[in-house]
Amino acid sequence: MEKEKYLKNLEEVSSLVKKDLAGNDELLDRINNLVQSIRDFKVKVLCIGEFSAGKSAMLNSFLDINLLKEDILPETAIATELCYGEKEHVELTDLEGKVSECNFNEVQNYAAKDYLKYTYFLNNKKLALCKDYCFVDMPGFNSGIEAHNKALIQYVGEASAYILAVDCVSGGLTASLINFIQEIQRYSSHIAVVITKSDKRKQSDINEVQAEIAAEISGLLGYIPMIIPVSNREQEQLINSVNKIIHSFSTNELFKERIDPIYEELVDSVYNMLEEKEKSTELDTYALDENIKAKEKLKENLVKEIELKKKQLHEELQNTAKNGILGDVVIALNSHVDQLTEAASVSKENFSRAVNNIVRSVLLESSERYIGKSIEEFVGQLDFEQFIQESNSVDIRETIETSVKVVKDFGKKVGELSKTYKNSGNGKNMYRAVLSAIAIATDIVEPWLELLLLFLPDIFEAVFGNIQKEKIRSTLLNTVIPDIISKLRIEITKTLDDVEEEMAAAVEKKITIQIEGEQEVLRQLKREKENAENNMVEMKKEWKKDLNILKLMQEIV
Repeated sequence: MEKEKYLKNLEEVSSLVKKDLAGNDELLDRINNLVQSIRDFKVKVLCIGEFSAGKSAMLNSFLDINLLKEDILPETAIATELCYGEKEHVELTDLEGKVSECNFNEVQNYAAKDYLKYTYFLNNKKLALCKDYCFVDMPGFNSGIEAHNKALIQYVGEASAYILAVDCVSGGLTASLINFIQEIQRYSSHIAVVITKSDKRKQSDINEVQAEIAAEISGLLGYIPMIIPVSNREQEQLINSVNKIIHSFSTNELFKERIDPIYEELVDSVYNMLEEKEKSTELDTYALDENIKAKEKLKENLVKEIELKKKQLHEELQNTAKNGILGDVVIALNSHVDQLTEAASVSKENFSRAVNNIVRSVLLESSERYIGKSIEEFVGQLDFEQFIQESNSVDIRETIETSVKVVKDFGKKVGELSKTYKNSGNGKNMYRAVLSAIAIATDIVEPWLELLLLFLPDIFEAVFGNIQKEKIRSTLLNTVIPDIISKLRIEITKTLDDVEEEMAAAVEKKITIQIEGEQEVLRQLKREKENAENNMVEMKKEWKKDLNILKLMQEIV
């Protein structure tokens, strides 16, 4: 992993900011936050499978521990992370994202339903050798739909790899695993399969199961991932196999997907501010004062413009975005109508699970994609030209154009990533990183799924109570799917109202921070000009040299 290279670069960026852009605490805070994110970065290896598939036992055996419980009840199912830590303790992350700490023997005092995940920090030899990884024991598919949604959604957008546990005794891929593989390929291309309990079958049977899985999964993914049989009774072989799998995941690629967008935006910000300072050295102190005032006026005008354009943003979200999301859900449900027909003919639980699994990935993908498109449209609608034309001098026009370019580039970047989102695994993760960097939340889908699971049983009872199997399909297409869309529309409308405020506030904050940073650069330059001891010619040469250093740092992403 390239952690050290990024940390070294950021140390140099920090030194340049302190030397050339002294007083810009916002930039230094961003650098420090990114440094901490890089140091804390771990690839999340999610172990997923059916209930009793042997994933917990496999992790216990791999790490030589007896910590993860097998055959737990659905109400106690929760994502459980295992990370290295010198001081052994457990961190409990609640539904609001707040973290509390306890000892191992105190975990049983807490209710799993009130938490997103438990993170165990273990002073463990195996984990010490895998410090760049965090292993996650996920609830089984049949541990309850709500528990599985809660566990899975929090890792979408994280640097995640997946180990799918398939029970050798049960045979090949189950319908649940096939559906899940179809879903997770939207989130990650880092997937492997372990065939558990292989000691309970003959080698010829294992070979047959392995070949069957390879054939099925290649049809789903377009390639054959690593597929390895393991047995808890052959611990050394299991350890070697799991090591082989985790080292097949490209940690560097996962790291760069997560870190590069934030790193790139940060280095670009430093470069743009230093470039403006270097270009402004020809101005006298009066002209610098005028430019500072012009930027203040630009900031005030843009804040007013954002308020004026909120109506267009509202229409974009409530019409284009909402209808786009719901349209994607309709297409997904209609294209899986045969699967839904079969599920509805079995039980309402099967039907609810099938709808949930189909809709979950569509809602996640569509909501994020349309939010990105809306940001691009919103920023693009801001009337920058009027502010540029109001400028009464070439120097002031240039300084305003510099500020405007940064804002425009931000909108374009989010838009470009949202356009490549659907077909690019890297694009998805980079896009999510950009949204999180500007504090726009994308964790809006779980409440929609909760609502869905709440009303699906009622729909089932009302529509499918005494219906003949041959009529289920037409009823799904003509009654049930439109009803699902109608109920989702109400909830999505409410959520997008909140996103609207969040988005406008995030864009305003970004503009404000950017322009205030530029103003501070010009104030600092004015102070340096007023100091007769400063040789501005030499300082300008130094700044040009530092700009070249920053340009080289931009090229590593």
